[in-house]
Amino acid sequence: MDQKKSVQEKMMEIIAQANVGSLACSYMKSYSLNAVIELGIADIIHSHGQPLTASQLVAKIPTSSSGDIPRLDRLMGFLVHAGVFAEVRRLTSEGSSEISYGMTPMSRLLLRDGPQSLLSSLRLMLHPLVVSSWENLPNCFRSGEGYPTAFEAKHGEPLWSKASLDPAFNKLFNEAMSCSSKQLLVRMFDGCGQVFEGDMFESIPQADVILLKVMYEFMLRNTR
Repeated sequence: MDQKKSVQEKMMEIIAQANVGSLACSYMKSYSLNAVIELGIADIIHSHGQPLTASQLVAKIPTSSSGDIPRLDRLMGFLVHAGVFAEVRRLTSEGSSEISYGMTPMSRLLLRDGPQSLLSSLRLMLHPLVVSSWENLPNCFRSGEGYPTAFEAKHGEPLWSKASLDPAFNKLFNEAMSCSSKQLLVRMFDGCGQVFEGDMFESIPQADVILLKVMYEFMLRNTR
C-alpha cells in the first residue's frame, strides 16, 4: 500500500511540475498569437482558399526570405498544437510528406473582415501597454499608493486617461469595444431571438427590448 502511494505521489509530482512549467510558458501562446495576427497569416490562408505550406506563407509575407521558413514552420506547428491552425499532411510527387496549414474555427476569428472577427479585441489584449501591466503586478501589493489596477501601477494613470492622450491606442480601444459589443449582441439575438420577434401593431414590447433591437440593427448597418 505504501509503495503504491509512493508511486502515486511521484506521478502527482511529475504532473505538478509539467503543469507549473506549462503555466510559466503560457506567455508563449500569447506572443505567438500576436505574431500571426501582425503577419496576417489567417487572412493569407483564407484568401488562398486552401492550406498553405510554410514556404508558401513566407512568399506572401512582405520582406520575408527563405531563411524565415524554418522559423515560421515552428511557429505554425506550435499554434497547431494550440488549436489555432490545422495541420494537413500531403504526399508530394516525389513521395515525401509535405505539411500545410489550414483554417480552424479559432483562426477564423482572426480574419480582418470575418463576420465573427475578434481581431480588434485581441489586438487590445495583446497591446504592449496592456501586456506590460502584468509585469508590474507584484508592485500592486507592495506599493503604498494603493493603485486599483496593475495598469495604473505600471503607467501611473488609468487606461482611459492613457487612451485619451494616445490617438492610436484610443482608436484601437474604441474598435475593441465596438467589436465586443457587436459579438455580444449577435450572441444575444442568436440565443434569444424570439424575444425580439413579433408585431408591434399587436403588442408593444418593453422599452429595453426595443432599444437593444435598434442598437443591433444600427451596428449591423455600420459594421458591414
